[in-house]
Amino acid sequence: MSVEENKASIRAFFEMDVGQSLDTVDELFHPDFVYHTLDGDIDREGYKQLNAAILASFPDCRYSLDDIIAEGDKVVERWTMYATHKAEFNGIPATNKEVVLSGVSIDRFSGGKIIETWQFYNPMSLLQQLGAFPATG
Repeated sequence: MSVEENKASIRAFFEMDVGQSLDTVDELFHPDFVYHTLDGDIDREGYKQLNAAILASFPDCRYSLDDIIAEGDKVVERWTMYATHKAEFNGIPATNKEVVLSGVSIDRFSGGKIIETWQFYNPMSLLQQLGAFPATG
């Protein structure tokens, strides 16, 4: 696929409802997909489970695609997540607080599908917004 086709795939993924995007993971992500996280690497099934858990805690979760840059087989996205904490998340009871989380993802394509994702965000920011960790000043 071309750089523009890879960017178009990412744009389409971001434009989907988060629940719908989980239904398309098998179509858009390579069977050998690896998601590189701050806590270690997970496979495609682990990625689906992680995102289903996020959606259970933040059912109105939505993302904006703020910037997109691509070269070769890689696409870099700067994104923002908007959500309301409606159910337990990592041991934190529902707060009904609205949260905003920004991050950067780097996706590598192979055979027209995403085969690797590296994602960077500040988890402490989310914990601070939920009141689970004091803000520093």
